[in-house]
Amino acid sequence: MIAQFNSIENGYNFTAGGTGGDTFSNQPEWKKVEIREKLSGENSPAKRPEVRAKMSMLRKGKKQPNRKHYGGANHHSSKEIILRSPLGLEYQFHGDCKKFCIKNGLDISSICKVLSGRYRHYRHWTARYAGEL
Repeated sequence: MIAQFNSIENGYNFTAGGTGGDTFSNQPEWKKVEIREKLSGENSPAKRPEVRAKMSMLRKGKKQPNRKHYGGANHHSSKEIILRSPLGLEYQFHGDCKKFCIKNGLDISSICKVLSGRYRHYRHWTARYAGEL
């Protein structure tokens, strides 16, 4: 069909068929420039009002995905953490260690290494899970 209708030259097809994949980088340079000009700036399909209206209509009534973050204390495997400062003060919280570390100028990866036992302390801060000695 492609050869019969000469659809590569007429612009309907990029390849003679069967190759699929990346059809842009296999084009001659003049064709790439032509395609870029056709689809850039004000000619971009996403900027045309009729295309935007059609895309909007297609999305209407569809539920947007839930983007709630399930990390930190909301995560199913989060644990109670106890951090001891160099002054001997203990901070106990559930889950989100990252916020605490940012607030107190600590490196989260180093605190995690203390929790896992790879480091004994980080800047004289010690960390353990509640229930451990």
